[in-house]
Amino acid sequence: KRALSVSSDDEDFVSPLAVDRKCTDLPWFVAFVALWMAICAIASVNVMSGNFAHFIAVHDWINHTCGRHDFLYKEFLYFCARDGKLDFTKGICRSECPTSHETQTLCFNTRSYAWENFTDYPTRTILPMFARICWPIDEEL
Repeated sequence: KRALSVSSDDEDFVSPLAVDRKCTDLPWFVAFVALWMAICAIASVNVMSGNFAHFIAVHDWINHTCGRHDFLYKEFLYFCARDGKLDFTKGICRSECPTSHETQTLCFNTRSYAWENFTDYPTRTILPMFARICWPIDEEL
């Protein structure tokens, strides 16, 4: 193995300053700043209108705010599992996250367009201070 020579006499050596380089991160930086500005604008509008709690709260599929108004005691968002997969389009508000398979939840079935009882799955709470979402413990869901 040959040691890297930094002398100018070595004809294989190319200085890092001599390589023509371009900044490829600039477009991503601009997009990142633009997205942060949009997030800050949306948040500031909600703060000024006095509706910031609605901005960070979770909503079910019918646009009820979990933990507010008629759903004051149903503050957790839960997604029903059908055929071993979560249905993220039809989240519902619950009073607590299920901890076992021994209970059932009344969920809207998108195949039959009717309310049906679905067997629960063990969950844990994600972001308990803000978005109270029941997330499955089993990674296969």
